Amino acid sequence: MILGKLLNIELLVSESVEDLLITYDFNSPEFFNYYAKRCSDLLLQNSSLHFQTELLIAMEDHLNEIPKSSSWRFKLDDESIREQLKIFYREKKDNIKQRKELRRSEIEDSKLWEENEKAQINLPVPQIGFLIRLFMEQGLIPKEDIGKTFSYYAKHFRTPNTSFISADSLQKKSLDVEFSTARKMKGYLIGMVNWINEHYNTSNYNKL
Repeated sequence: MILGKLLNIELLVSESVEDLLITYDFNSPEFFNYYAKRCSDLLLQNSSLHFQTELLIAMEDHLNEIPKSSSWRFKLDDESIREQLKIFYREKKDNIKQRKELRRSEIEDSKLWEENEKAQINLPVPQIGFLIRLFMEQGLIPKEDIGKTFSYYAKHFRTPNTSFISADSLQKKSLDVEFSTARKMKGYLIGMVNWINEHYNTSNYNKL
């Protein structure tokens, strides 16, 4: 009966043959293995787990749209090809879900590691940016490759309230300095000078 149906197909392409075999429940192991391999090959063409999930959902929808012809099936002792494919799709989706969770966990662990590895500076971001600029103006930090310099400090330092500092924001705030930021930094610098004078008796020496 299936051979007769195949001979009557107007457009003899893989998809139409596959649909017909599913319609008439050709549940041979070889057909299932062929179909499962084709599905796996399609999934491997794109590494995005979200794309793979959408592709499996589309395949399930297509499977549900294929009409059923009768209660007959090629191997009476085995599950129908529809049920076998539904189980296959479900297992694939569960596998992808587990991989998504592992990737999310890996990203979260990476963020925690990065946060714990960063040194904390008890200054807000604008003051850190201005401090880096002061170091540059005094020649303590070279001015070559400024973007790389700010990226380094943004990557390796954090504030009490900001775990992840934007390098672009840090560099911008080093140039767009508000008066309150400059005044606060001046107070810190005067405090440093006073501390040096007190502990190392340098107040009477004006020559650097």
